[in-house]
Amino acid sequence: MSRPDVPGRGTAANPPNRYEPLHVELEPDPDSDAPPAPTVFYRDTSRTILAENDSPDVGFRFSLNPYRGCEHGCIYCIQPDTPILHADMAWRPIGEVRVGDVLFGFDEFPEPGQTRKFRPAVVEAVWWSRRPTVRLVTEQTEVVATAEHRWLQARNFRWSETRQLGPGRRLRYVPVATEEFDDDYRIGYLAGMTLGDGTFRYQPGWRSDRLGYPAAYWRVALADQEPLLRLVEFLARFKVEASVRRFNAGSSARRIMEAVQVRSLPRLAIIHWLLNAERDGCSYRRGFLAGFFDAEGHNGDSLRLSQVDVSVLERVQRYAAGLGFTFELEPRPGRASTLRLTGRLVDRIRFFSTCRPAIARKIGALYGCEMSIDPETVLAVEPGPVADVVDIQTSTGTFFAAGLATHNCYARPTHEYLGFSAGLDFERRIMVKEDAPELLRRTLAAPRWEPQVVALSGNTDCYQPVERRLEITRRCLEVFAEFRNPVSAITKSALVARDADLFA
Repeated sequence: MSRPDVPGRGTAANPPNRYEPLHVELEPDPDSDAPPAPTVFYRDTSRTILAENDSPDVGFRFSLNPYRGCEHGCIYCIQPDTPILHADMAWRPIGEVRVGDVLFGFDEFPEPGQTRKFRPAVVEAVWWSRRPTVRLVTEQTEVVATAEHRWLQARNFRWSETRQLGPGRRLRYVPVATEEFDDDYRIGYLAGMTLGDGTFRYQPGWRSDRLGYPAAYWRVALADQEPLLRLVEFLARFKVEASVRRFNAGSSARRIMEAVQVRSLPRLAIIHWLLNAERDGCSYRRGFLAGFFDAEGHNGDSLRLSQVDVSVLERVQRYAAGLGFTFELEPRPGRASTLRLTGRLVDRIRFFSTCRPAIARKIGALYGCEMSIDPETVLAVEPGPVADVVDIQTSTGTFFAAGLATHNCYARPTHEYLGFSAGLDFERRIMVKEDAPELLRRTLAAPRWEPQVVALSGNTDCYQPVERRLEITRRCLEVFAEFRNPVSAITKSALVARDADLFA
């Protein structure tokens, strides 16, 4: 059952279905004058009619979807330059995100009786489109998004679309830090790592140990490879060649160790200069704290840094204060003393995104923690231009954009269960449940049915353009009226006014 119909599309992209083992993508023909792909309607032959959910964040238990897929082409998008939070705690533009990237996400809905928790969110699909936008302005950030894009409210932890927000409404927010690595950061990281867990034996003027001088070398040995690879990358920036190699830490070592080591005297001279080139700037401090944390840091119930030499901890404490972090010194005479980051969980998130340490294992300890973050007040929601926007699909359905807790499209991914793409297929391959009224009558007449509110529709719009001709939604409303069963409708279409007599 198909007919030509070429409405405006929410997206021109048609990413592969992630459940398909094989995908064929044809090269675009720039000279093609073929007309846009029409909408095609398919008969939905499933024998059930009501979908059930048990989420406390949704105000209904049962929903009815006469159509699967949506010609309206609603899309939950933000501008390509909007920073989003990755799992390594770096804020990068959403326009640069790729399938397979891991973001810092959280539960779409909390477990019963619990609160949302932070989770890793894997990017499963990305598509671009050109849409009308609105500008959302809050006290500390702003973002250009589509009117349908959803944000997590602070007051009741429910999802709201951009167009539903107004001045005074409060959302959930984590601070954004978009500083990149510069040479000051790289020098600071080398210094912090070396001071924390490195060995450096060299003095200017030393010559070969064959001439009686001490054996000179610089070395950092760790069980985690990420900081070692970062050291190799940063040293190369200053013309110091090095590599990661297996390190024999003795029989007492519980984990396999690797090391970065330099023995060349000319290269050691460069490292000596780098380690003594203390800079009085934020980038150097960020790098120093990141390197020292990778070497001596722990992230569990709290974030701590350990060191026997208290003077080193006092230096770390001073650098951290310059970046707005408060560390409390906990002296332990005769043992390694510690610095403990004071504040709340959001201060740990800010530490990681500001300083950017390398060890994913330590950052990953945030996953499973309760989502205790700050409220952020909306100042204005203003009309914006028609612009390029990006939508993504993540494994959690959530991510952070411009600091705000946000949601990706919840309806598009369901089209993949039908063998279609979540992109353009969602808008032009529509499943139609022609026998929905008959199945609904049978369900409501069953002795086990307990009258309660049923939502039209919980997934896609029940008043999309083809409803004007097929009237499936209207005939379902007639069945609800016949059985005097309460019903609600969610739609963006004025066609709902046609059925005002049945809602009365």
